[in-house]
Amino acid sequence: MWGAAFQSKADATGGILEAPTIQGGTASGLVASAAMALPTNATTLRLLSDKFREIVSVRDFGAAGDGVADDTQAIQAAINAICSGSGGAPPYGSGGKITMPPGVFRISAVTFPCNGVVLEGANNGNVNSGSLDYRGTVIHLTTPANTAAFAPSMVAADYGGGIRIAHLGVDGTDMAASATVFDFSWLQHSTLSDIVAYHVTNFFREIGGAQNLIEDVELFGFSGTGIEFGGGPCTGNLASCNTRGDLLRVTRVNMNSLPGYTSTCYAYHGLAQSLDVTTSTCESAAFGINAWCDTTAGNNGEACPAFARFYDVEAEDCTTCVNLSDTQDAEFFGGYFLGRGVNSTHVVNVFSTNYGGNPASGAAGSYAQAIRFHGGRFGNAGGSIMNMGVSQFVIEGAQFFSGNLSDTERSVGAPNIEVTGTGSATTPVQGIIANNLMCVASGEQPVGLYQSGVWLDANVNHVKVHDNEVSACTAGGVSDKSSLTGSSNNNDLHDNG
Repeated sequence: MWGAAFQSKADATGGILEAPTIQGGTASGLVASAAMALPTNATTLRLLSDKFREIVSVRDFGAAGDGVADDTQAIQAAINAICSGSGGAPPYGSGGKITMPPGVFRISAVTFPCNGVVLEGANNGNVNSGSLDYRGTVIHLTTPANTAAFAPSMVAADYGGGIRIAHLGVDGTDMAASATVFDFSWLQHSTLSDIVAYHVTNFFREIGGAQNLIEDVELFGFSGTGIEFGGGPCTGNLASCNTRGDLLRVTRVNMNSLPGYTSTCYAYHGLAQSLDVTTSTCESAAFGINAWCDTTAGNNGEACPAFARFYDVEAEDCTTCVNLSDTQDAEFFGGYFLGRGVNSTHVVNVFSTNYGGNPASGAAGSYAQAIRFHGGRFGNAGGSIMNMGVSQFVIEGAQFFSGNLSDTERSVGAPNIEVTGTGSATTPVQGIIANNLMCVASGEQPVGLYQSGVWLDANVNHVKVHDNEVSACTAGGVSDKSSLTGSSNNNDLHDNG
């Protein structure tokens, strides 16, 4: 294989080279700074230094991987080595692959100074076992406060991309409470894949950035925020705003919170749009999905946050499984959302705080509207299971059960679905509630529940409630409270029984 590197006769005695003539470099330890090679069946003679830079091992730079030594500088050196090529001009040589063999690598924080970097372990480790018998590649974090263990060195104007991190186990037992494992802010076309993490605080953060992917992730005992996606603020034309986040895809991600109910699985906020979550679970968190938009975002709440899609998402034993404030155009398909009983005022709470307002002809109007639930199961709330406080909503084909659990006196009969402007800056108008199964769970029913089906509060108007099954609702089926004020709000209630 190396014959082409020598370019002249080399005498050998007993299989040992004697005084070979070598073109470029020396044979002492095979220093590859100038040596060249022609791999079998290849066509081009190349510098070994170039070839070695394409794929490097962190052990080539002194990483011990013994769980004791601090390997931060060695791993940063490996990243810097593959980023040392020309990236911004011909011949475009920056980037490459870094391998991390089996072992336990202690790291505080490293950065990626170039695009096109792959950091890949041997396997995702066995960090979640009771004995912590680390198998494969494990990162043991000692990350300090307000720092990310893995982050790009780009800023908003750079918008770099092409970072892929895969096949790792992460032990966050020694990371600071405000630290984050992965920060993909200002990145695009980047991927996080096949990661198992144990006792981390905050797992993933992306502020700005576009078209990134998280897949096949398991979080065991996290205590902060699992996945945060945000953007902004922006002024002027949103289309040209490079601080706006756009399209984060999440698939097959499971999160299990530490006991205490202080964690958030998904934090979705600011000028970020197109969060796409598929087949994900969230266990024992304060918030399964928490979305909001503050006043610094501007643009009347447009795209703040917007266009989230949740497919087959499961959030169980959460204080509030879905909490949406000032959110535009969120849509849920199926899923299972189970609250904490009397500790959950609502399982789903949708409202406006900073950008409330109803649609009006000729007015700018608020963008905090248009929430849709298609199917799914919702239950186990102290009060109403779903509280809807925005306009232009659809709730259809779902099942609701075990609401009003805090009413031990059987005097209130809180509904499964409550449509109200109380607690919201918006008085709901233009909604559809249809074809839902109310007040009943599959299997055994809790004893002594006193719950209603649907309440429309006074001043709610142009809401259609029809074809819901409410025969199991012991405190009434569907109620339009506008009749109590003597007003007619153009609500349409029919065929509920």
